[in-house]
Amino acid sequence: MNEPKITQEQIVKKFVYLDLPDQGYNNQDFYEMSDETLRYVLATCELPYLYNGKKLKEGQEKNKFYNCIEFYTFTENTTVEKFKVNDPKLLHELMDMDYDSLRNYVEDNEFEWLGADFEHIEEYLNFVSYMQDEWDFVAGGIQNNDEYMDIIKQPFNKKKDNKYIVALKILMEYVPDDDYTKNSVFRKLTDLGINVELITRVGVFGEYFTELKIRGGEDNA
Repeated sequence: MNEPKITQEQIVKKFVYLDLPDQGYNNQDFYEMSDETLRYVLATCELPYLYNGKKLKEGQEKNKFYNCIEFYTFTENTTVEKFKVNDPKLLHELMDMDYDSLRNYVEDNEFEWLGADFEHIEEYLNFVSYMQDEWDFVAGGIQNNDEYMDIIKQPFNKKKDNKYIVALKILMEYVPDDDYTKNSVFRKLTDLGINVELITRVGVFGEYFTELKIRGGEDNA
């Protein structure tokens, strides 16, 4: 028996969590905050069970939900589709699990939370922003000696401003002048179709804004 086709609305309901905090501290606390975030991390991350010589115990298993669905990013999407289902049966099982079942699955199998915390959190911010058109989430600066990362929530611009004006609005949210912030800005600008190579050649945020305004003005001329 074939599994029923999964719709965009179902995916948004089961994987998109909009009540995100203003700060992200580490990937484990972030992804364990809701059933939506837990489903996303189980579908997109292997969550290794072997670490420092540990092996599977009786009754434990690898993350069986990994890659049951693939989510496209801004740059990968060449069609109207925003995801590809690889294993409908496992995906339906994952979507039917409640928060306690998801949390128990992670804890019972003793999955390890490895990787760069802030980059892993930003991955979900980009995913949520792409999957719906109400709110845009932006990774802000790293604060308090790398203790946490600001999470900026802003409504999408329904008027579809010139992409350079939108880029300036995004840039204005970034205060710290650090490498992580710059890289986040460049990725966001690339998603908007802006010539990042030209911008990175400037290298200083003050000149950066001037150059961007000139490009925007030329496009509007």
